[in-house]
Amino acid sequence: MSAHPARTRLAFFTEVGVVGGAERFLRDVVHGLDRDRYDVQVLCAENPSFVRYLHEYPEPRPFEVTELRVGSSATSRVLARARPLRRYPLLYRWRAVPKGLLRQARNLRNWRVVVRALRDRRIDILHINNGGYPGGESCRLAAIAARAVGLPMCVMTYHNLAEPLAFPRTVERSLDRRVFASLRAIVAASQASAQSLREVRGFDGASLGVIPYGIPDPPPPSAARQAALRAELGFDSATVAIGAVGSFEPRKGQEWLVRAVPTLRSRFPTVKVLLVGEGERRSAVQALARQLGVGDAIVFTGYRSDVLDIVYLLDAVALPSTGYESLPYVVIEAMALGKPVVGTRVAGVPEEIVDGVTGKLVPPADSDALAEALVAVLADKSGAEEMGRRGRARYLAEFTLSRMLARLERLYSSDLPAIPPA
Repeated sequence: MSAHPARTRLAFFTEVGVVGGAERFLRDVVHGLDRDRYDVQVLCAENPSFVRYLHEYPEPRPFEVTELRVGSSATSRVLARARPLRRYPLLYRWRAVPKGLLRQARNLRNWRVVVRALRDRRIDILHINNGGYPGGESCRLAAIAARAVGLPMCVMTYHNLAEPLAFPRTVERSLDRRVFASLRAIVAASQASAQSLREVRGFDGASLGVIPYGIPDPPPPSAARQAALRAELGFDSATVAIGAVGSFEPRKGQEWLVRAVPTLRSRFPTVKVLLVGEGERRSAVQALARQLGVGDAIVFTGYRSDVLDIVYLLDAVALPSTGYESLPYVVIEAMALGKPVVGTRVAGVPEEIVDGVTGKLVPPADSDALAEALVAVLADKSGAEEMGRRGRARYLAEFTLSRMLARLERLYSSDLPAIPPA
């Protein structure tokens, strides 16, 4: 009898600011990989809330977590002190100089920590999970360090659009060249994200590929759970429910959905709009709702751990983002639950929503177009249900967790520099 083949020692490296889509991806992959094939560990910057999040999973699988003392606290403190300079545009623009110098000083400090962490472990594949690009500074260092210590294979996934070169640009270009030379492949979640890395940072397409997100098939909430949630949210049998999920930050565009509510309410007097999430702009969006006289039609739920149960109760999902999206998870979740989605035509969103088939696409920052599209969907109940069915079929064909994991495993087992086709 032949011996059981040794498992591949797979380590993930990440630096976490806040828990978002990149962290959701990592958690799904960590728990989804076959433990008969992979011995999994996670190396991350110190972040107890992320470590707790990483372990919270319906069907957990074993893995090891090591927190490293890398981070960006010095830069954060300087930027916090710089905020009052917004009143002086020239001075505020020059904040990039101390910010850039601090970033490079932090890189020098963190380099030794990252190198030691990788050298002290037996790793066959290092998978760096980066929020964007350049994203976490320690993520770029990990790529370069992987080559320096002789790891057999290093790949990177990143989860947003690439950012322009920062100060000092010469150093940034040098870091990019070294990162690119150190990676077997770099993987984006959307074609739009991959294109931004080519155009904004000049990365070659030969080892740049796309593996779209996949999620586990979400079960519908029980009848009792639905009834309790409807009572909590103030829904009755006549309620027309729309929801948007996302942190309250400028790029998420909740204010444009709020501006659409007067039109929606004139057509559907019982409409309720749920805004799920927290963030810096929540109070400003609430003030806008009061100013427009639609505060009673909008429910600000705050952070919720039961987002999928809420989405299940909606008649339609809205995505009013104004930019800087890659492949929003909420669209995939809505499709998996059979809900039509009205979203903006930004970045990777058109790669998810098939306009007129699974939902509708509208220009960003256009409340009239958003309202018109939502009215069209809600006014045709049978058409909306058909969009939901087609969205569900699209999820099953393109965005399942098993499909995403299979693509990643092909990448891990490939001896070729190119990404397997999406």
